[in-house]
Amino acid sequence: MHAQYFTTKMGEKNLYILKFNGLTDGLHEFNYHVSQDLFHKFDDNFVQKADLDIKIQFVKRKDMLVLNFDINGNIELVCDICLDNFRYKIEYKPELFVEFGDFNSDLSNADKSITITQNEIELVLDQHIYDYIMICIPNKKVHPKDEKGNSTCNTEMLKKIEEYTTVEEEEEEKEVDERWNKLKNLYN
Repeated sequence: MHAQYFTTKMGEKNLYILKFNGLTDGLHEFNYHVSQDLFHKFDDNFVQKADLDIKIQFVKRKDMLVLNFDINGNIELVCDICLDNFRYKIEYKPELFVEFGDFNSDLSNADKSITITQNEIELVLDQHIYDYIMICIPNKKVHPKDEKGNSTCNTEMLKKIEEYTTVEEEEEEKEVDERWNKLKNLYN
């Protein structure tokens, strides 16, 4: 089953709604495609472009819903070192349990579960999908190394960084108070 467009309260189209009302108990599959639109919705500045496919194996039971996500694709990030964009591969398979209760919980807890009321007919998954993708992004975003283990960063930018780093270090050495140099000699 493919995702359908649903209009949210603010008039935006939401691609990431899973409508389960009317489905029989058992296994169902849903497919979504994630592009940059999802990240614009969350005012994200990390992800420059996105091309991700999400398959959800959805199990509907009388007492709960189980969603097994399979997120695969690429996102484009800005390198923390050279500031060029690079493609980053995402492969992640989280699981989400949806229990029925007296209230709706917005975010999943440590047990990877949320609660919805019996009256709900659909799940809004955009926040969950966004969170799952963000979990995959490393703290330090740098170009991957090539097959020889060398950096694939922009070489011109690396040269500039090296040039300015060397100049700054030389200036710092010149600014050292001479009294400290005399103290250093005491250990020699």
